[in-house]
Amino acid sequence: MTSFVDDNPYAQPRLVQGYPTLAQHMSSTPEISIFKRFETLNRQNLLYLQAELISLEKQLRNFEAESTKCDESDPRSQYSRDWEWMTMTDERSTFNPQWKLFLRIRGVLKEYNETLLQQATITSLPKPETYNLNYLQSWLSRPSCGNFPIIGPDHTIWKETPPQDLLSLQSPTSSDPFSRWAITSFIPTYHRLLGHHFRDPDPESQTEYIEYNSTKIARVASFISTIVAVVMLIAPVAVLWKISSIKARLGTMAGFTVVFSLLMAGLTSAKRSDIFAATAA
Repeated sequence: MTSFVDDNPYAQPRLVQGYPTLAQHMSSTPEISIFKRFETLNRQNLLYLQAELISLEKQLRNFEAESTKCDESDPRSQYSRDWEWMTMTDERSTFNPQWKLFLRIRGVLKEYNETLLQQATITSLPKPETYNLNYLQSWLSRPSCGNFPIIGPDHTIWKETPPQDLLSLQSPTSSDPFSRWAITSFIPTYHRLLGHHFRDPDPESQTEYIEYNSTKIARVASFISTIVAVVMLIAPVAVLWKISSIKARLGTMAGFTVVFSLLMAGLTSAKRSDIFAATAA
């Protein structure tokens, strides 16, 4: 029998091909922890729970209406005003139908509320970045990488599922346009033209892909944005000091204001109200 465990007692066991290797790759590269939302199924489940609760509530209201018509000697006449009367058991230690119905409603209502909160949480999870989804699709299909580790009916999830029905457990490293451009456009182009000459795949990753740290890229992009912001504060002062014409100064100030607002929109995640406030200042 072939052993997948190294003789070294401290060595990590070598995972078999399939779900274990895919899970390992996702854990080592959190950006590709991409799963299906099952939006339609989740909504359908909520609709069924909602319909069930509406039906149960109608039955409960009918019970309550009937109890108000009972004679005062009938215990049911006290159900709506005395909880202890409603929860009393008979000689066989069983609850009356009205209380048994409410206990059923309590269970369904709890499931409905928990499902609503879970769905709200799932809905708030971000969609996967296009480049991460493309990487996962490519990794799964390449013989030197995933080599189709999953062969069941779920193996097409990452290829055939619409992106809006997928979610990522890892939030984007940065939300500002400049950082996203650097990660999604500049780095792939840089690697294709120049970067592949200077970097080799990590031998421990068991893959032919070369990974760039998106956190470091976002940090460099943020540093560049800061430098540009400082330049845009100093440059107008230096330029205006050289200009003596009032009309030229006004035109220059207008030009710098437009450039500053465009840079804020392109390099940062500032809202329009923030951009208006900054340009007005």
